[in-house]
Amino acid sequence: MLCKWLLFMALVFSVAVVDSFQKAPPLAKTENFRRRRGGSDNNNEDEATAMIRFDTSQRASAAAIGQYAPAAASLFSNMITPASILGGAIIPMSFASGLAFSGDEDESKFAKFLRKTFPLVSVSSLASLLISVLWSSVIVNQLTENEPALAASVWDLLCRDYALPWAAVNSHFVLGMLGYMWLIGTKAYFMSGQQLSIFTLAMSAMIMMVSIVNRGIASGGGNEAYRYGKSIVGLISSYLSMLFQRIRSTFGPLECIAVVLFIGSFGSYAKYVWNQIES
Repeated sequence: MLCKWLLFMALVFSVAVVDSFQKAPPLAKTENFRRRRGGSDNNNEDEATAMIRFDTSQRASAAAIGQYAPAAASLFSNMITPASILGGAIIPMSFASGLAFSGDEDESKFAKFLRKTFPLVSVSSLASLLISVLWSSVIVNQLTENEPALAASVWDLLCRDYALPWAAVNSHFVLGMLGYMWLIGTKAYFMSGQQLSIFTLAMSAMIMMVSIVNRGIASGGGNEAYRYGKSIVGLISSYLSMLFQRIRSTFGPLECIAVVLFIGSFGSYAKYVWNQIES
């Protein structure tokens, strides 16, 4: 029964997340430009026309070059307050009042699953929101203390100098927000005497959130070349891709340790939860 419910939830959530799964590589302007040209490699006239349009757009962008550090700092600052509020809301829900880790012997497997995963989701969501707040605060300080080079727009500045932090802040905020909604559904499920309809009500709100975020990501910088993708999947995959690229290019031992600890801890706890449910 548990497997059926988990499969059903995964299917519904996947449909919500992968509204438009096909995505462009993160900020791959050159590759997107080549794709938009289509078969122009074999057609000199089409290629020349495309290059003229591309050069024209570049000159238009150059004409609007300015200092967009204050605007970029404002964007990062906008993420601090909501992430802090959600993080503050998780603490009383998960750690002050909490949820009994062990239930009745005849409890359903689904109830056991929700009960056992409650601590994992609580810690993961809170940690994700705190990372979002910390990263945003650090970048705001950097933008204020050291003005970056001029850019064509605030989005151009983010893509050029702060692509990884901006993807990280948004990814961690979204994951923390969805985790918070999952905690609400779990808590309400047990408060209502394990009424599944209450849990699915919370899940409907979470799926709506995913849809809203997907549309926001899809609009991106206004065109395909400047998007992180077309869904949450694209945003998070872009973030992870850039994070691992930075680890490889400029070795960061603490980042490596953090990633290894996360993977090991998550896998170990997932195995523990599965054993507890099956026992």
